[in-house]
Amino acid sequence: GTRGGWALVGVNAALHLLVLWRKSSEAAKQMPVLKRLNSEELHFSGNAVEANKPWVFITASLVHASHSHIVNNMLMMIPPMIVAEKDLTSRLAGGSSVLGAALLIAVYVITGAIGWLASYVHTKAKSGEMW
Repeated sequence: GTRGGWALVGVNAALHLLVLWRKSSEAAKQMPVLKRLNSEELHFSGNAVEANKPWVFITASLVHASHSHIVNNMLMMIPPMIVAEKDLTSRLAGGSSVLGAALLIAVYVITGAIGWLASYVHTKAKSGEMW
């Protein structure tokens, strides 16, 4: 199965739709749970990291700038995720599709966070602000 891959696609799509709804609905903007669903809270930026918002290392891999951005990412992500989840299930999860799905989700979140961290460190080092 590809439970993990489809779960990631679903989370990405759901978060994208919630962010769009929050942007366009006055009622949604007033809901306490949705007040934090804005680009300053979820998208990765050096400012967000320096403002003590470390969750952006994870959420940045789940939010998308536009409809075409999310569609392209999800379409490009599905085939490798199917292969990766099957491989993780057979090699590391002892054939358990649930554990294979969990491993795929963990790999997605961890590699996304590492990528954003590398981007942050590179940008700071390049600007001379790191060391």
